Amino acid sequence: MLDRDKLQKTLRNLESVDVIDLARMMNMGVDDLIIGIRDEIMEEYRILFKKNAFKIPFFNEEKAKEFFSSQLVDLGFLCQHVIKDFREPLKKKHSILAYRSMQNNWLLNRGY
Repeated sequence: MLDRDKLQKTLRNLESVDVIDLARMMNMGVDDLIIGIRDEIMEEYRILFKKNAFKIPFFNEEKAKEFFSSQLVDLGFLCQHVIKDFREPLKKKHSILAYRSMQNNWLLNRGY
């Protein structure tokens, strides 16, 4: 089982990290870390994001702050932007204006 709190705290303090170095910081095997992130975070994150995708632009300020500051959404964005191995294949997605808008909302509401 992946320790979400430790992962969140570790990723928040890094600008960029390879999955091998992150696994070392987390005292985990690389395979366990990748599988944990894929199954326990990214899958849930995708489902939550898809469910809210059309509502997000219409959220009021309070609701947007609540959504983007939830641990799952924060971890999803952190994994996609801080872990090099996840960030590289998503470069094209990250350049899309709608995604950049969501990223800006996340940054704004998380206070990074």
